[in-house]
Amino acid sequence: MEKNPQLLLLVGAPGSGKSTFAAHFIRTEKNWMRLSRDDFRIMNFSGLLMSGREESLITDMIDASTKALLRRKCNVLLDATHCRAAYLNHYIDKFNTRADISFKLFACETDELIARCMKRFAETGRYVPEEAIIRFVDELEELKKTFDFSPRPRVEISHVAGKQDTPLPKITSGTVSEL
Repeated sequence: MEKNPQLLLLVGAPGSGKSTFAAHFIRTEKNWMRLSRDDFRIMNFSGLLMSGREESLITDMIDASTKALLRRKCNVLLDATHCRAAYLNHYIDKFNTRADISFKLFACETDELIARCMKRFAETGRYVPEEAIIRFVDELEELKKTFDFSPRPRVEISHVAGKQDTPLPKITSGTVSEL
């Protein structure tokens, strides 16, 4: 029996170790591909602070890439700050018929997150404001109280054959233009 593709969603505030984990994970695990919102932002918009429209375009690119990889039976690791249920539910709703979905939480003290983000800023120029880090930490704490992080096995789509509506005539042959 063929194993379902896997979709692993990393959940945590900036600086919590998601990208470090992801980089190691894809080097050590077979058939895994990493999709990173930050990489898509930098690759397409040369920055991390973007408008809602630009963020929506990033979501579309991540979704299209995820769909294409899962269709090709690749496992996908989504490396992004997923601290709201709406973000996680988006991926569950969109991809649970294509893959088993699981979550990996990254928790860290706020002071440590701020220190890590400042170090990253000094090294890379990628800046995350302290108030944004605090907001993500608060959102993550709320998420942990309300969201079920148990794995979601792939949901099979049932294909039900339609029945003939008896008052309508049956199509027997020919092309649409002939009818």
